Amino acid sequence: MGLCVPYIHSDRNCFFTAWLRQNGAEMTWNYRIMKRKCPETKEIYYALNEVFYKGKGKPWMYSERDDIVGGSPEEIIETLEMMLTDAKKDAPVLTEKDFKKKK
Repeated sequence: MGLCVPYIHSDRNCFFTAWLRQNGAEMTWNYRIMKRKCPETKEIYYALNEVFYKGKGKPWMYSERDDIVGGSPEEIIETLEMMLTDAKKDAPVLTEKDFKKKK
């Protein structure tokens, strides 16, 4: 399955959240699995996105950036479980220097 990779924002939503709070808007957010359609290929896929709620918990908007994509909601959950298992392993934290070629 070839998944469509949407445009990725360079800004993070924390700036938007801060702006809303400074301007008195009530807002909460969480991660939700969404069923999406690639505009180019029309292929259906699932993605984990940040979803923002305004007022009394009504979905208001979501991030354009898909944090995790998969062919089903179960595949996204499996990926998250694998990520958590890997993050808990007793391995050193990597830095960008670990990937630089040595001369």
